[in-house]
Amino acid sequence: MKVIENDRYRTAVRDQAVHQLIDRGLDRRTTHAEARERAPPKVLAEPVNCRRQMRP
Repeated sequence: MKVIENDRYRTAVRDQAVHQLIDRGLDRRTTHAEARERAPPKVLAEPVNCRRQMRP
């Protein structure tokens, strides 16, 4: 019974997430593309090792 309940819970959560995406009219790829477009250019252009560059 535990396996069946766990499986039902998983499918319910998955269907809920899919329906949330469908209600917004979005696909996962479009969501990532929109996130990339909405991201400010500062965050994208910021160096990864900023500590090393800040040292004199």
